Amino acid sequence: MDVTESGNVSVRCFENDIRKSKQDLTTTDWAFVGYELFLAIGISFGNGLIIFTMARVRKLRTISNCLIMQLAISDFVLGLTLVYQAAVIIDKTIIVGSELCALRYATIFLPGSASLLGLLAISIDRYLAIMDPFRYHRIQTWRHFAAYAIGVWVPAVIFGIIIPMAWHNRCPIECDLLMIFTRSYVLYFFIPSFVTITIPLTLLYVHVLIKAKQKLRLIVDNEVVPPGKESPTYIKGQIKILKAGLVVIATFYAGWLPFFVILGIQVYSGALQDTTLRTCRSFSMGLIAINSMTNPLIYGYRLPDLKKELRKLLRMSNNDVVPF
Repeated sequence: MDVTESGNVSVRCFENDIRKSKQDLTTTDWAFVGYELFLAIGISFGNGLIIFTMARVRKLRTISNCLIMQLAISDFVLGLTLVYQAAVIIDKTIIVGSELCALRYATIFLPGSASLLGLLAISIDRYLAIMDPFRYHRIQTWRHFAAYAIGVWVPAVIFGIIIPMAWHNRCPIECDLLMIFTRSYVLYFFIPSFVTITIPLTLLYVHVLIKAKQKLRLIVDNEVVPPGKESPTYIKGQIKILKAGLVVIATFYAGWLPFFVILGIQVYSGALQDTTLRTCRSFSMGLIAINSMTNPLIYGYRLPDLKKELRKLLRMSNNDVVPF
């Protein structure tokens, strides 16, 4: 095991984790393991169902729906990584090594980055669909979707995997987020990156929703029925998709903002290892997972075509009381 020296004191790398691994798991530890596995199953099943349905039904394979499916894929990936997180709780020696410790958090950063960039891609797609529908339907091709996919997953891999794996401390005494990653990484890159994307994402989405409602009101007030892609039915359909997206964005923020607020307090105040804040940060990471589990319910409830196909797949009648 690597050893670092601080003055005359020798410190073993991951010393705290090694010591904890020799102790029996507490009731709280087992509760967290059960919680992680429950979320892993719920997230994987719900998002897997969305992915399967959209891939199976031809009429759902639109560019807009495929962008939503990208969000489901990123949530599905997060669900799979929770099994790894549960294994770490059971045996902390799994991550005794700086690269494996950094990977523990990178596996959360990757789907988180993909979700955030996916929401940005949806907002851009909705902007084009509302503001210039005729041009939008000319460019709505699979090549167009491929550009979206590359724009989401390539930066997500860079920001979520490559940079964290390269920019971390080599010998912390414990595998904690603020011990394995340098303060400069969190302070000058991680938090600013989140803020830089979320602000324009929110402003753009709200702007598109306002413009869509203004356009619909103008059409109705003037009692004019424009042809095809400018019709009230088309605009109303786009508004439904926009509202579904806004709900997803709201739940995304509800899941991620507490984590970043607590992280920001720790970093900017210097309270990096405050016990209370660490506990709150661990709890807030659970909210991130809950967000990924609720997203399929939002898609299934807010998108009529998807809702109909999910009912068929699950063989549910319209009178059944179900979340979809």
